Amino acid sequence: MERAVVCRDLQRAYPKAACTGMNTTISVMLHGSLQANSLQQLVSSHFEHVEKMASRFLPESELSQLNKTPPGDALPVSAPFFSLLQKAWAMAAKTDFLFQPFVGTALKQWGYDRSFELLDTDAAPRAIPAATDVAKTSASVFPGVAPDDPQALLFAQERLTVCKRCALELDLGGIGKGWAVDSLYKRVHAAADTHEGIIDAGGDLFVWSNRHPWTVGIQHPRQEEKELFQLCVQQAGIATSNTLRRRWYHNGIACHHILDGRTFTPSESDVLQATVLAPSTTEAEVAAKVICMLPSEDAGIWIKNHFPHFGYIIVLANGDVKLNRQVMAYAERMIG
Repeated sequence: MERAVVCRDLQRAYPKAACTGMNTTISVMLHGSLQANSLQQLVSSHFEHVEKMASRFLPESELSQLNKTPPGDALPVSAPFFSLLQKAWAMAAKTDFLFQPFVGTALKQWGYDRSFELLDTDAAPRAIPAATDVAKTSASVFPGVAPDDPQALLFAQERLTVCKRCALELDLGGIGKGWAVDSLYKRVHAAADTHEGIIDAGGDLFVWSNRHPWTVGIQHPRQEEKELFQLCVQQAGIATSNTLRRRWYHNGIACHHILDGRTFTPSESDVLQATVLAPSTTEAEVAAKVICMLPSEDAGIWIKNHFPHFGYIIVLANGDVKLNRQVMAYAERMIG
């Protein structure tokens, strides 16, 4: 779990809800007209629905059904899943496909073929082909449509159908969790008059307040009990990616789950951890992952060119911490 951002204000006396889902712990606190029991029901059902819809580890999920659908066939999907896929594809295009939804096949071939807690990270690695070879082989099954082709995923809004024209499987991983946070925020506002609140899905946060800012701690990538500093944030989506967690072994080499969309291999960068502050948690999640794919000297230019209004905090392998000025567009002050 990449819980590198932690809210320190959960003691506020507001209605709270907690549940587990999407392989993480979800905590929600809300100041508004929604009562605790109604909030609990809403939160639990929301994350349960998103997991059943978007998990590649559940055979009956909509994502699994799409992955099983032959390339070129249109699949009717639910409106929420249609929205999630559209957002994922839009973010892929916006990042020049560094963020790549078509990494499902490669993740499986690298050994991430079941929910992470079921992986035996101490087991002898299986002999599996390189992910780049898998990508090339699979793509050739449906000639002419590569995973970075804008037409590799087609949407028909009026019929709510999706057509996967690339033979690779999709994985919605972190963006699904970020999208679940953002969509719950929208549902909460539709159901209640909210003044302030926090939605925390294992460190993927959305916080908002028209009163006091929330105190968010940025954890040390190597020492979870230690914080680098704290930020006082009025409203932001916040997400962190970390290459030290979710690791397993492939042919004796430690691998992690952040696959570079250009190579379909675990990213190699001097960035250990990236935390991003953005208008939405979905956007923060994607940008944080891409930063972990880039050399640290390129990350600032890339963010400026693609997401100029996002704040970032980067921890390097040598222990250095880098952040940009946009962090203070979201944080009223920094402590520590």
